Order: sequence, then structure tokens, then C-alpha cells
Amino acid sequence: MLTAEQENFLNKMPPEQANQLVSILPYNPLAKEVESHILSEIKRVLPKVMVFFHGSAALEIAGMDDVDIAVIGSGDFDTEKKSLTDLFGEPRTILGGKYTLWEFKKEGFKIEITLNDNLSGPIKEQLDTFEKLKANKDLLTKYEEIKLDMNGKAYKDYQTAKYEFLNSI
Repeated sequence: MLTAEQENFLNKMPPEQANQLVSILPYNPLAKEVESHILSEIKRVLPKVMVFFHGSAALEIAGMDDVDIAVIGSGDFDTEKKSLTDLFGEPRTILGGKYTLWEFKKEGFKIEITLNDNLSGPIKEQLDTFEKLKANKDLLTKYEEIKLDMNGKAYKDYQTAKYEFLNSI
């Protein structure tokens, strides 16, 4: 079962993104090195923010060869956004209110960095789910199986399958 927010996200997805075929690759340990370098850059300019490495690479399972990093602001969103923009360039997407997304490539990985004004709502749910997966090997194995089963399928179908599984835990 999908949440209203998830259904809204999927329904607003541009067709070229929704229909793009996903490529699920084995875990690549280099992802942690790339993440560590990016985290150091962020903490150098924004020492007070919380930074979380999450997603498949952080779980050390198969995925889309991406590095997901969530930055939770310390109270001065506009200054923090400017500092991250100075580091990583203009954000690709600004999703209403106090949420901003940067996407770029580094050492062959797709990097996604989000800046959130606080640790609540969807980002809190996402990080809580990450911790559940990390703590339960059986759930983690099932999650990886779902991802592998979706290899070569449309991104929207892949995202739907992930949402349905993650919502069930």
C-alpha cells in the first residue's frame, strides 16, 4: 500500500523518468570512500549540521550505483543552502519549503544530496526505515531481492515495489 505522498510523487513523475529502465548493480565498496570524501567536505563548511549516508550503498547491497546523503540543517537553512551550492553547484531541484536536492556524478557514482530544514516528516521516516533494514538481516535480504527482481524494469515500477516493501516494515 502506498501513502498519498508516494502516490502523488509517482503520478507527477515525468514519463521519461517513469519509463526509464533501471539497472541494479552489485554493491561497490568504492561508494563508501566517495561518501566519506563528500561528508568531509560538507562537515568542513557546515560543522553543525547532521549528515546521514543512507540508501543501498550505505546498506552494502545491490542498487543503482548511487550515493544518497541527507543533510539536516542546524537552523540557518538559507546559509546552509548557499554553502552547499558553493560546494556542489546549483541544486537540480528545490521541492517546496525547506528541502533542496543536488544531483551530480563523482567517480562514476550518481550522487544525491538533500538538504532538509529539520529531521521530521518523510526524511525521518526514510532514516528510521534505513535503521530497521540495517538492524534486520532478513529484511535487508528481502529488500535486496526486490531490488534485483526489478532490474531492467521501468523506474516507476521499481520505485513502487520499493515503497510497498518499505511501507510494510
